[in-house]
Amino acid sequence: DKNGVKLTGHGIEEWTLSGQMRCCGGVMPFYLYEHIPGIDYLSRPVKNAMGGKQLGSVCEQTGKKVALSEMFACCGWDVSPRELKRIAELQVSGGVNLICEHLYAYSARGQRKRDFPHHFSEHSPWHDDFGEFERHFQHLGSALSQGKEQADVLVIHPMRTAYLHFKRDTKENSIQALDDRFDAFVDQFSFDQIPYHFGDESILREMGSVEGDRIRVGLCQYRCVVIPCCETLDASTVALLREYLDNGGRLYLWGDAPTRVDGRVADLSFLRSNMTYEEVKALSGISVSREGAGVPLHMQVRSTDGGRMIFLANTSERSYPNVEVRVESCAGLTELHPETLELRPVRGKRNADGSVTALLDFEDSVSFLLVEGESEFLPYETTPAASSIELPRVFDLVEQPENAIVLDRAQISCNGGPFTEMRPWARIRDNLFYDRFEGRLTLRFRYLVKDLPARLLLVAEPVKGMEITVNGKPAVFGDQWRIDRRFKGADIAALTVVGENLIDMSLDYYQREDVYRVLYGGGNEALRNCLAFDTEVEPVYLFGDFRVEALADWVEDTPTTLRNTGDFILTAPRDTVDMSCVNRDGFAFFKGTMKVTATFAHHAGDPTLWIPRGRFATCGVEINGVDLGVRLFEDRVELAPYLKEGENRITLSVCFSLRNLLGPHHGRVSESLFIVPRSFSFEKQWNGDRCENFRHDYAFVKWGLGF
Repeated sequence: DKNGVKLTGHGIEEWTLSGQMRCCGGVMPFYLYEHIPGIDYLSRPVKNAMGGKQLGSVCEQTGKKVALSEMFACCGWDVSPRELKRIAELQVSGGVNLICEHLYAYSARGQRKRDFPHHFSEHSPWHDDFGEFERHFQHLGSALSQGKEQADVLVIHPMRTAYLHFKRDTKENSIQALDDRFDAFVDQFSFDQIPYHFGDESILREMGSVEGDRIRVGLCQYRCVVIPCCETLDASTVALLREYLDNGGRLYLWGDAPTRVDGRVADLSFLRSNMTYEEVKALSGISVSREGAGVPLHMQVRSTDGGRMIFLANTSERSYPNVEVRVESCAGLTELHPETLELRPVRGKRNADGSVTALLDFEDSVSFLLVEGESEFLPYETTPAASSIELPRVFDLVEQPENAIVLDRAQISCNGGPFTEMRPWARIRDNLFYDRFEGRLTLRFRYLVKDLPARLLLVAEPVKGMEITVNGKPAVFGDQWRIDRRFKGADIAALTVVGENLIDMSLDYYQREDVYRVLYGGGNEALRNCLAFDTEVEPVYLFGDFRVEALADWVEDTPTTLRNTGDFILTAPRDTVDMSCVNRDGFAFFKGTMKVTATFAHHAGDPTLWIPRGRFATCGVEINGVDLGVRLFEDRVELAPYLKEGENRITLSVCFSLRNLLGPHHGRVSESLFIVPRSFSFEKQWNGDRCENFRHDYAFVKWGLGF
């Protein structure tokens, strides 16, 4: 404060009670001492709202306007914009209003490409479309920082109960049952759209008070207290609750009542529910239902000078059409579109009791920001079940895309000695560390060619003393680069022959003693994450005009992944591609954008909606010469205004990420949803030529439209 510096950052393992017990004993009090409190969200699966709700609660209770989250680390190169949207909007619903993306890399050289990807720098093939993503969350965060969150329910956080049962020195989670119960509570309250804040008992002791039949924490006042999963309460909390209930306060017990004070058995029989769960749900005056049942959407409600704002998010892959959102004492509702800031009418109706009901379609990853105020409604008509236009599987290539393949297996020669057998790059790297090798190292990569490509670029990462030959002839590196500006490219089409080709890369290999001290001396994670290697041995890449044909059969490992032995041969390019799965059709390692086109017949009464399926990053759509833009979040494209009777032409610009080029290719799980550096390198897991977690075949995510 003295120096005008704002403190921010995140604690460790905020998202579970057991994680907090291992790392901080309860993260919420830390937020009191940060100007911009923050959290961290790792991996791709959508968690529950606990971490965001802990942060949002303290920010509202203390008047902190910015709630920051570092997110998207460990998601992997193949995470899609819609998956990122789910992760972000889960946290936005809890109170986060500013995103710190992990990460924007200056360089992807060496180990940096494995730094807990995805990265949002120019290395990402869909980097140019990321502005729309940013606008959505900048505007959404700005809107949801206005006014105050409308939350009438205070939930006593069960951190102290974790103190009772946590055992640090056990392999199993000693409080897994408590974690599971609390997760179930958070999910139930979130998916029943009950606006609430957590009350941390340390913060309650400092900032809690009773005002009539309300309980106050800092700047927030609550009409109801809920106690879930709590076996023990602090004495200060018990005194506060006793005064609150004596004044007519309302209480709901989710599960059994606490039986201890400060960990000791005590008589807390005065803690009894005096309201029902349905009464708790009704406090917000907002209900969400579909066909008479609840819908698992996340909600945040804010009160502003202009009226309420209601944010509702579907953070799942499921679709929920025709959801009824009923708001009591409401003049009308419109949708505020975050990307454009347009106010759009919604389907709705006014009810006789002064409430309004909006009818909304929550497709996969769809959210709505509703603004209260006088409005006109669209007709209250349900959306019929959707049928998709059937497009051909095989498309024409508008332009021949540059293809790619990674060569990550090599023979090695140390100080001029004989070459070894072919080894995976991960083993070579790890063995060199373990052996503390220093000297001249030569790696021999191999690639097979059936049809000589007109253009073939060898791409390698610069290393001290590097010399590269192709079939015994020097490769000349120029200004061309791929993936990263530091990577160097050499045109080797003239050096390539039909059949087997050999690339020999010689370099000076050295690591300083500090590298081995950190690797093998018991250094902690933070020290390891800061480690820079003196020599980084990496695979090489080929880019050019070719197809990658597999010499072995493809194996479908999961509905979204394929495996292959990795024996590939370069063949001549073709003018068509099977967009149902481009991997099988010559583009196993492809990254970047494919522009393809096809015709299809349309007649009156046929479906007019196209629903792209499958795995890709973004998709630009053009129909009969009309550009409909890039689809970043939506999985539905309405073509009705642009279709004509008879033949129609659709042109797609489908962008695929770096996953199938950079991997990881060799994990036991074909597509891990939690990617860390060791997912690629298997560092310190090799015992000579053996590694339990390494698979010699290659895993790919199925790229395509998945017809």
